[in-house]
Amino acid sequence: MRIDLTEANRTPGSVGRHVLEERMGPLELGSEEVILPEPVRAELTVTGSEGMFWVEGGVAATGEFRCSRCLAPFRVPLSAELQEKYHPRGAAADLDAVFHHGDYVDVTREVQKALLLVLPMKPVCRADCPGLCPTCGRDLNEGPCGCRDETVDSRLAALAGFFKDR
Repeated sequence: MRIDLTEANRTPGSVGRHVLEERMGPLELGSEEVILPEPVRAELTVTGSEGMFWVEGGVAATGEFRCSRCLAPFRVPLSAELQEKYHPRGAAADLDAVFHHGDYVDVTREVQKALLLVLPMKPVCRADCPGLCPTCGRDLNEGPCGCRDETVDSRLAALAGFFKDR
């Protein structure tokens, strides 16, 4: 996702509006990948002054996840905010500075970072998803499985057979 800075260079202090749409590869989230099945859309404003550019606006995408309870695939709309200052390459700047060179600035990496920050930690297909049966593995969204739920607190396991002899 590239923004042309030619106009912003000519008119310092002016605000330029840019709408960018581009397909992106999957986002790497630890050992998992989040697929972005539709183009990512960014509506950004660019303000320039003395070679530095302030880019800010909204980013919208759709993420494809696997439910952390039932493992079913599902999609979630993602919405993030982007605020970044771009310095000319070679300029003195702070440690977290982002640099640009020439008449274009590539915001792809910053868009990906903004989307990573809004990803759910434990994605679930719905809030009341019961998940999978721990005994037989059936998806409990499809109905009960018939397994007996005999969870015994391990601290009381010695008492489980107490009344069987009587």
